[in-house]
Parts: sequence; structure tokens; C-alpha cells
Amino acid sequence: MRDPDAPLYAGTETREAAAAQRGRGFLRWVLLAFAVGIVLWLRGVEADEFRDKSRGRAEAACAGDAACLEQLRVHFDACFDAHHTSERSGRYSRRFALDEAGFGHCVDAARAAGETL
Repeated sequence: MRDPDAPLYAGTETREAAAAQRGRGFLRWVLLAFAVGIVLWLRGVEADEFRDKSRGRAEAACAGDAACLEQLRVHFDACFDAHHTSERSGRYSRRFALDEAGFGHCVDAARAAGETL
């Protein structure tokens, strides 16, 4: 059986001090989970911004051609996923790149074949 006069936790002498120590431990875990969530959210935002910028550049390259814009709308996601890369460029950041030649050939091939990917 436990000695009733022994401290509840190392370095604590009272029940209140033990409760405060548990509360600080819980708060540390909550803050850590929050920080991890922020890092993951920022990675997703960065990837979405790169996709949006790539779509904008591709639409600008169509120069208002309705057939080109339609094919781009249909095939953008599949061709983008096939020809973009994401590499770690720091502890918490990523570098995104798009093989524009491969992406263009993918959209052109799909348009020439008249198929959906």
C-alpha cells in the first residue's frame, strides 16, 4: 500500500501541486498538436496555391481559344498530377515544380485523341 505521507508525484507535495503539474502536461500536448496542425495546414495551402498558379498560366497560354480552354478544363487535373513534383526544401517547407513540356504534351495528346484521362 502507498504511504499516505509520500508525495503524489515527484517534486510535488500537495494534491493541488500534482493537479497543476498534470494540467501543464496536458497543455503541452494541446500546444504540440496545434503546432503540428498549423504546419500541415500550411503545406496544403502552399500546394493549392501552386496548383492555382499553374492553372492560371495554362489558361493564359490558351490565349482565349475556347477549344483549348475546354480541353484544359477536362484534362488539367490528370495531367497536372502526372507532371508535377514536390520536394522538401527545408525543415517545414516544400518546393513545387511542373514539367511544363510534359504537361503540355499530355493535354495536347488527350485533345488529339479526343479522350478523357
